[in-house]
Amino acid sequence: SLFTRSDPEEEIWREPLLIQSGLRDVPTFIANMMFPFGNMTAYFKLPDWFDDWDNIPEEKEDDPPDVKALKRFLSGDEDYRNARCKIIPHVVDGPLAIRLIKPRPMEVNIDGPLAI
Repeated sequence: SLFTRSDPEEEIWREPLLIQSGLRDVPTFIANMMFPFGNMTAYFKLPDWFDDWDNIPEEKEDDPPDVKALKRFLSGDEDYRNARCKIIPHVVDGPLAIRLIKPRPMEVNIDGPLAI
């Protein structure tokens, strides 16, 4: 979702539209990217084994690799998450002017705290 406003919202999870749409009724991971023109957000429903932030299940040997990685990310400290959370910008399609100036795909480290 894209929320345009003159002052980006740090606590985007408090946005009335998200509450009214029921997005906060299930455990949801919200990625909030703040830009000078507003917020761009992505929403991910967390798996059924996730109850709350204080009760993340321990990693099991028989967990699939993606579940192990998610459990490590969710239970990691801020430094751990910041070292692994990256954005890779990529323009798939667009007007010619955009395609001509599109940046090459590259990792962009996210600096600053992740609000969890």
